[in-house]
Amino acid sequence: MKNIIWDFDGTLFDTYPQMVNSFLLALNKMHIDDFEIDEYEIYEIMRRHSLSIAIQKYSAHFNLDPEKLRKNYSHFENQNVLNAKPFQNAESLLKNSVDNGMKNFILTHRDQETLFKLLNNNHLSKCFEDIVDKDSDFPRKPNPAAINHLIEVNKLDRYATMMIGDRIIDIKAGLNAGIKTGLFDPDAIIIEKSNADYQFSNMYDLNLFLNDSKKDK
Repeated sequence: MKNIIWDFDGTLFDTYPQMVNSFLLALNKMHIDDFEIDEYEIYEIMRRHSLSIAIQKYSAHFNLDPEKLRKNYSHFENQNVLNAKPFQNAESLLKNSVDNGMKNFILTHRDQETLFKLLNNNHLSKCFEDIVDKDSDFPRKPNPAAINHLIEVNKLDRYATMMIGDRIIDIKAGLNAGIKTGLFDPDAIIIEKSNADYQFSNMYDLNLFLNDSKKDK
């Protein structure tokens, strides 16, 4: 592989602890007690589906206003997520890939301001050639439009490009764009068949794979 398009949350950065905690705080603010909440279930829904599905499910279950729940969640998450860190070995993987002549890109549903704060705080901004975020004018994954944009604007070889993410929508987006795909599933929580070309449980193995794929080219 010469080019990697990365998802951000749950792939490069382990943001789910902050996201789940923010969701719990949002429910608490709406007078839902901790003993009524299954923290791991929230995580499962976010990883297997999305934040929106979690809001939909818990709003219906507790008879809450979904827009108010989303607003409360955002209030807490905007600050909490800044404490998130890259997954173990992600920093060395990115810097090693750049040293080896590979190009990295990000395709994320996260907002630009928070994304760059996290990248800058961890000295990783220079590892990426181009980024498509929530503020970009593209349909959400699994629509391949954003991937196609990155490929066309940056003149990438589609057959030497891979999409790596932690959710099924990342894999579907890559497949829809006609590129290779890699599922990053560190806790083996994805039970739906992903159809990904490759699957990884940690950044160390992913780094070995990228090094080997670079040699093959």
